[in-house]
Amino acid sequence: MDTLFDSTRYLLNACQREFPLVSRPYAALAKNLSSDALPLPAQWNERHVLRLLQSAQRDGALSRVGPVFAPHGIGMSTLAALAVPVAQLDDVAEWINAMPEVNHNYARSHRYNLWFVVTGRDESDVQASLQAIRERWPELPLLDLPLVNAFYIDLGFGLDDANKPHDTLPRAEQRYFLSGAEWRLVALIQTGFPLHRRPWQTIARAWGGSEREVLDTLKRWLDMGIVKRYGTVLRHRELGYRANAMWVMDIPAQDIERVAGVLAQAPEVRLCYERPRRGAEWPYNLFCMVHGKCRESVEASVAELAARFDLQEYPNAILIGEHRYKQRGAWYAAPTKPDLLRKIV
Repeated sequence: MDTLFDSTRYLLNACQREFPLVSRPYAALAKNLSSDALPLPAQWNERHVLRLLQSAQRDGALSRVGPVFAPHGIGMSTLAALAVPVAQLDDVAEWINAMPEVNHNYARSHRYNLWFVVTGRDESDVQASLQAIRERWPELPLLDLPLVNAFYIDLGFGLDDANKPHDTLPRAEQRYFLSGAEWRLVALIQTGFPLHRRPWQTIARAWGGSEREVLDTLKRWLDMGIVKRYGTVLRHRELGYRANAMWVMDIPAQDIERVAGVLAQAPEVRLCYERPRRGAEWPYNLFCMVHGKCRESVEASVAELAARFDLQEYPNAILIGEHRYKQRGAWYAAPTKPDLLRKIV
C-alpha cells in the first residue's frame, strides 16, 4: 500500500465540502481527520495537511482549495461548442485558451468537437466573448448552450462512489449583485485560498479588511447559496480518471424532471443539467458527465445507465473527451492577488 498516496487521496476527497471557516482551517481539518477511524498510519496535523495539499497541487491532482460559486449566482456563463476541421483544432483551441473568460476547453468526439465554458459578470460579457470568437473564426459553426436547470452540479468529484454528495444548501435562485468590496474579495479567492496556516489574514491584508470580515462574508455567501461549497477542487485525470463522456439526450419536457432526477442520484453521474436545444443542428437538452479509467469503462457505464433507467428510447449521443486543452475555475473578476497558493509554510 502506498501510504502517502492513500493519505493524500483521502485528504483530497474528505476536504471537498465543509471546509472549516475558522482562523486556522488546516489545523481544524487535521483535527477532524484525526478523529476518523482510518486504516492509515499518517499523523494528521496542520503541517502534514498543508504539505500534502501543496504536493498535490504541484503534481496537478489538486487544482485549488477554494470556493465553487453557484451557476449564475454572481455572474453568467454558457457552454459553447465549435465545429472545427481536425487540421485546425489545435490552433483554434490555443486561441480559445488565451481568453481569460474561458475556464474549460475540451476536444470531444462529435462534429462539434471543441467544447468550452465562457464566463462573465453578466450576459453582455458572455455574448461579447462569443462575438469575438465568431469574428475571429466566422467560418466555424458555433453553439451557445446556456444553463437552463442544474440537477446535479458543482458538488465535487467524489472519489468514493458509495458516498456521493448531495445538495443540502440553498440554491441561488436569483443573481446577487455584489458591492465593490465583495467583488474585490471574489478576485482574491476565486483562484484559491492560500496554503498556509492563517490564510484569512493574508486575504484580509490584500482586501483591506479584517480576518473576521473575510470569514463573515464567506459564511454569508454559503448561507445565501452564492457559493455551492468551499474545499478542494480536483483534476480527475491526475487522479486516474483518464476518460470522460458527455452523454446528451433529447428528453421531452414532460419527462425531463423524472429522467434527470434518477440520473442525478446515480453514482456514475458526476454532473447533470439541462441546456437548450438548437434545432436539428443540436437536438439534445439533457447533459450528463460520466468519468472512468478508460474509454471502454465510460461507454459501458452509459450503456448500463440507459438500461437501468429504461432510457434507450430517447435519442442520444456520447461525446468522448479526446483532449483536455484547459481546465481551471471560473473567473468572474480579473485576479488581483499574488500567487499566494504557492507560499511555503
